[in-house]
Amino acid sequence: MSGESPARLRRQTEHLFRSRIYALCMSGKTTRDQIWTVTLNRTHRGGELVTAADVAEHAGCSKRTARDTLHVMENNAFIERERRGSKVGFVKPSGGI
Repeated sequence: MSGESPARLRRQTEHLFRSRIYALCMSGKTTRDQIWTVTLNRTHRGGELVTAADVAEHAGCSKRTARDTLHVMENNAFIERERRGSKVGFVKPSGGI
């Protein structure tokens, strides 16, 4: 361990995450970047559950492209899968990132 307090490490991690969101929002030129931006804004800032269809509509891409990108995001722990009633989608990870 680096000797830094857990609170400081958390602040640094949150800062890096916000910087990543900002960078994605500013570049937003590729479909993948748009999917990341839409998903992170809606799940992390808005606290929403998003589906591939929702993301595809907002990012202007196919459901398959949205679904593939969401799975990459899930595999890298940026989002997690959740079921709410009959709807299955993705949300901010319960343990944070």
